[in-house]
Amino acid sequence: MTSRGGDRPTDAERARFLAIVDAARGRPGVDDNEWVRRRRRITRATTRAELSGVVADLPRSPSVRAAAVKGWLITLAASVAVGLAAGGVLASPLASGPDSAVRAGPAEAADDAPAPADSDQAAGAVGMYSPGMLEALFSELAVEGVDEYVGVDLYPDRARFEVPAAPGAAQYDVIEFRDGSFTEREPGGEITSADTPQDAVFSASDLTEGVVTATAAAAADVAGLQGRPVSLVSVGRSSAYGAIVTISVHLEPDDYGDGAFVEWDSTGQHLLRDGR
Repeated sequence: MTSRGGDRPTDAERARFLAIVDAARGRPGVDDNEWVRRRRRITRATTRAELSGVVADLPRSPSVRAAAVKGWLITLAASVAVGLAAGGVLASPLASGPDSAVRAGPAEAADDAPAPADSDQAAGAVGMYSPGMLEALFSELAVEGVDEYVGVDLYPDRARFEVPAAPGAAQYDVIEFRDGSFTEREPGGEITSADTPQDAVFSASDLTEGVVTATAAAAADVAGLQGRPVSLVSVGRSSAYGAIVTISVHLEPDDYGDGAFVEWDSTGQHLLRDGR
């Protein structure tokens, strides 16, 4: 799979890298002059590869990672909300007409998201379904050299990433994000969901920006279970739908143990399962 390292970076991506440099200020090798120099390189970078080069030698301690994710999330949350407000993510039931399309409105998702503002709490305190959160985590992992995924599981307060152990490998590793920082890679298991390991992987660019926030906000209404909280959002390739990337939103079970899950394609434009 081709890397996007040569693409022109967005303003939100520059903001995330600026946050990394800001978090490293005052550490060994990053005095005020070096801090200014690196910030200048970030603002003038024309490719994602240049951005990565600016921070490649910086310490990647949990505190730096958490500060970077938190700083980038503040900027990206606003840009995602604006983008979704302009176009919206529509989930169109395949068996229904256009009049029954469900708008996974960003306003509802944004209103429920905790303010990432002036608190000193770790980034992990921000809900995993908040605007920009998954994009922030993808971007942070990209700095660490992760650009392909076997699966992503988002719980309300933590995230689990299954990533190939090596390019083309038949095994995957697990990286978790909890309490504001990433864990180290740990061996996960065998990739068995496709004919070849490469057929099972996907990249962050396969997902429409903001789609997880929008689908998580819409799932309970689509399933006819208004107000039911989301317990898990899973992203991965589905053999049931021709190995396309799908987003499965699982709702909390009721008092009798009955739950439901709603499934979209990676754009949020096509509803594959309505949970009923």
